[in-house]
Amino acid sequence: MRGRASEVERCIWEHDEMALMRSDGIPSLVLGRPVFVLLGVLWAVRSLQSFTDPNFTDPAGASDWLAVVGVSLGLALLPVGLVLLLGLSRCGGRISRVLLVIAALGAVVAAIANFVEVGLGVEAAGSVYYVAISLMMLTLLGLAAFLAAGHPRWPAVVVFGTLIGLVLLESGGGVLILVVWAAAAIAVPPRTNP
Repeated sequence: MRGRASEVERCIWEHDEMALMRSDGIPSLVLGRPVFVLLGVLWAVRSLQSFTDPNFTDPAGASDWLAVVGVSLGLALLPVGLVLLLGLSRCGGRISRVLLVIAALGAVVAAIANFVEVGLGVEAAGSVYYVAISLMMLTLLGLAAFLAAGHPRWPAVVVFGTLIGLVLLESGGGVLILVVWAAAAIAVPPRTNP
């Protein structure tokens, strides 16, 4: 247990300047806030679109295709948001990186499988989608629990809120995703100059 506690306590607070800079010198904050907002808006629009009853199994109109593409884009953008969230919140460690990689892999595979199943009509991709989305959601739950044990705790709220929003996506859960990611955009600490 002591090893896990020291892992959780290893937030990278002492490297403020480096934590907010990409390797090419561009502040990550410049990328983080717009990605957080875009991620939230994308899921909220997709979720609210559920009330128009789009046809996922056999998309015919623009609204149906927008629903299919919206899910795939949201899933593909989620790993980018998670990477920026962990980087900008300055919490890290080996466990969080492993969970992040597994969640990202699940999200990207689910995004591709969703489009292949619906867009290209390959029914076998549906099984891949369900396995990948299940892996992603279980990993998000683990990542939220891990982040909740450290400081700051707000990244855990964002990850857990995203998970709940995804589970409730067809009932407006995307609005919750918008709220937590918009809050993350606000909660990211401003860049400090030495």
